[in-house]
Amino acid sequence: IFLDSLSAKMNLNAKIKVLRILTQGYIHWGYVDFDLDKFLAANRFEKWRFGVGIHSSEDVSKVFKIGGYTAYGTLDKTWKYGGDLQFFIHRKTQTLLEINYKKDVEECAAQTTFNVQKFYSNDAYRLFLVEKMNYVEDIRLRIKTRSLKYLKWETGFNYGLKQILDNSYFLENVANVSIHRSSFYSAEAMIGFRWAYKEKIIRNPFFEISQGTNYPILQLRYTKGFGNVLLSEFDYNRIDFQVEKKFITNYFGKTSLVIRCGYIDKVLPWFMLYN
Repeated sequence: IFLDSLSAKMNLNAKIKVLRILTQGYIHWGYVDFDLDKFLAANRFEKWRFGVGIHSSEDVSKVFKIGGYTAYGTLDKTWKYGGDLQFFIHRKTQTLLEINYKKDVEECAAQTTFNVQKFYSNDAYRLFLVEKMNYVEDIRLRIKTRSLKYLKWETGFNYGLKQILDNSYFLENVANVSIHRSSFYSAEAMIGFRWAYKEKIIRNPFFEISQGTNYPILQLRYTKGFGNVLLSEFDYNRIDFQVEKKFITNYFGKTSLVIRCGYIDKVLPWFMLYN
């Protein structure tokens, strides 16, 4: 009774709900969770993007989560949609299996990391300036885990169709004949690591909050592209590396410095390279 009274007096339940929204990026409502980043977005390709994303909540199952989304762009006037299924294999090590399908647009030549992209992250703001996008329909399989205290890693496979949506094309020479291509199938396997030394994490029964670290956060990802696998056309190796450091400066607050670099060993369509 004392704890219930104290909780009511301090309005702890309401504060926990707010923290859950900010850290997890969704609004919990009974058996469903509404994804905040799916309601509204803006970029120079779609202009305004309106949508809705829904996932099953832990009230349905603590073992799996299933959901999907749909969205509409006011400038390209096209509907997009997707869905995913997650199985939580081992909660303590954050091990999960994820299957994802989408028919959507994505930024051309974007460098992917496996940071958790919250709706209020810095990357969310830069999306306002994105103008070049390509059509994509793909399916992805991922296994993610925390194998050491400060080390997370993931591995998986992607297969799908990518299509250039502007007037550019990829010039391919086949039997001394030049062929103009604007759509391609790709098959990729990847493995990635994230090392955050002495990262402080606060956990409770509902969510976890990263308090960051005073050390640089390192990310490394290797991708292998396969040619002639289920209509895929490109065989290549790709390495992506990122270093992120956050520090506090008097009178200016917290500053984030991110350095990214990458290498691809073969000639690919420009939207599969770096922007």
